[in-house]
Amino acid sequence: MTYADYARALSAAAASSPLAEWRVVLKFYAVVHATNSRLYAEGRAPLTHTQHEQTLMGDATLHTFLPEYLELKQLSLDARYRPQSHPMTQAQLERADRLAQVLLTACGI
Repeated sequence: MTYADYARALSAAAASSPLAEWRVVLKFYAVVHATNSRLYAEGRAPLTHTQHEQTLMGDATLHTFLPEYLELKQLSLDARYRPQSHPMTQAQLERADRLAQVLLTACGI
């Protein structure tokens, strides 16, 4: 599978997940794979989340979407590591959906 294939598969899995918080996590990782698809196609291969974010900052197109990426990442962290944030609100879930869609579209997914 390519990174684009993984992005599509994770996005589809998120849509059918019965666990609301994990839909956010799946969407975030769909975006990670979608952005990796673009970066790897351009010969840039980040190996960690830190390198990934630094590489996004240097990308002519993707850097404009860094605020959305970081917001979706934070929602994903909240979903995984902050039980006091559970259950996530409908507004948070909808925001994650919108952010993921913007980022996936920017990557051609």
